[in-house]
Amino acid sequence: MSDVEDVLRRAALHMGWPEVDIQWVASVIPGSCMACTDAVAYTRGVALLVARPLLY
Repeated sequence: MSDVEDVLRRAALHMGWPEVDIQWVASVIPGSCMACTDAVAYTRGVALLVARPLLY
């Protein structure tokens, strides 16, 4: 499990959502044409939290 996924899981647990599914989703940074991959925490089909790993 990556650090990003761990942070999302801990944040969801803190917010009262102990069961989350982490998915990696391709996206584009708003206002640019730079593609990236976000980690999204879902529960019951609802996206709760989104994390964008730092760009290097």
